[in-house]
Amino acid sequence: MGKLAIRILPVAIDYYDHKIVEAWKRMHAEEQIDYIMTSQLIWETMEEENLLIDHNFLEYRIRHLVYSGVFEMKGIPKNRRRYFVRLK
Repeated sequence: MGKLAIRILPVAIDYYDHKIVEAWKRMHAEEQIDYIMTSQLIWETMEEENLLIDHNFLEYRIRHLVYSGVFEMKGIPKNRRRYFVRLK
């Protein structure tokens, strides 16, 4: 039985931002909706990119993108199932 080799590579903190935005664009094109639930965006990003990353980190980056003006938020950011984001 083969072993799975996992490598940990250091990257800049904003490395996944582009991947998150691209995942949002794909979901928007497929579903034709402006606001996408944050939890769905996180899982789509992880699945499309085949990422082994903590979902909390991706949520942190999504909130950073909201606060920097890349995304617009709707809802209550209490947890990732209660707010939605759209590209500005």
